[in-house]
Amino acid sequence: MNNRRAVISHQAMSRDQAMGAPLALRGGFTLVEILVSVVIISIGMVSAIFLQTLTVKHGTQADNMTVASLLAESEIERLKTFTSYNQIPGGVTAGVESLTREGEPCPPGFSGQCFSRSTELAQQTPTQRSHTVRVTVSWSNALGGDSVVYEAILTDINLGNTGTI
Repeated sequence: MNNRRAVISHQAMSRDQAMGAPLALRGGFTLVEILVSVVIISIGMVSAIFLQTLTVKHGTQADNMTVASLLAESEIERLKTFTSYNQIPGGVTAGVESLTREGEPCPPGFSGQCFSRSTELAQQTPTQRSHTVRVTVSWSNALGGDSVVYEAILTDINLGNTGTI
């Protein structure tokens, strides 16, 4: 029985010594260490979520600018197909259109993104047989709105007068 008491007192003594030992010698973590690690991980997670939100916002903005640029370029290319300024429907102001991302007219009650495209034509600028075209495509959504403006100078190619270009 004496041996048994010696073993019990040895275990009790080593536990008492461990409580007074430095942190490096003890097993486990303290409450303060756990709280500090939780705070550091939380700051990292909040930062990652913020960056993800910012990335999505700027990606959407870049996508809208790309679509608006394509809609403006397609209008300028369409106007280049006319051989005379007088053939352009609408004359000086060709109008304002509400278009989808695919360039189709926005139907009433359309729930997707619509772009507003306006076209202005100025006669005889900068020369007598040329015309300045200004196409503005704008949009608005939950993130705000923006616009893209394209300008081009088109020359009046009238095939009826000379027969050649």
